[in-house]
Amino acid sequence: RVRSSAASDVYKRQGYALLLTGSRGGLLALVVGLLVFLRSRFGTAMTAVLAAVVLPAILLLAGGRQTSISTTEDTGQARIQLWSDGLLLFRESPLFGIGHDQYVQRAGQVAHNSYLHCFTELGFLGGMLFLGAFYLAFRGLWRLGRVRAAIVDPELRHLQAFITGILASYMTGMLSLTLPYVLPTY
Repeated sequence: RVRSSAASDVYKRQGYALLLTGSRGGLLALVVGLLVFLRSRFGTAMTAVLAAVVLPAILLLAGGRQTSISTTEDTGQARIQLWSDGLLLFRESPLFGIGHDQYVQRAGQVAHNSYLHCFTELGFLGGMLFLGAFYLAFRGLWRLGRVRAAIVDPELRHLQAFITGILASYMTGMLSLTLPYVLPTY
């Protein structure tokens, strides 16, 4: 009982910290990670029921900047411009890219999208390797969830849904962050 109380306090602090950031990408990563976790743990039907209850609550709690999405105001327009610059740079050297750390030099900022950043700097080949690493990791975890009997250790079997949700959340977060060359990504 003490353990669950301590865990509950940690979750409350983490949720509050996410609200304080005002990050739309963070909220999106939370929602995707939660949905993937629920689907992996409870199946499609139960996920639909739980999502119908939990998602509106999350959106009501978040409110403000996190749920306000605009392509003409705030950071939305700046990101669209950075992504446009990245796509133009990708066209210059589509196969091998413009080179490591060249996005900032050429566009003035990072892409705020790790996948686009990698495709631009590393080209189609490097970008596909980056994307493929995530795909293979997610696919392997997802397939393990379908045949839970393949995981012999009951504790590891229990953790499979959590790890799949965490990976889905991280992959979604990479859509609004530029972290392709940092250790946690690998």
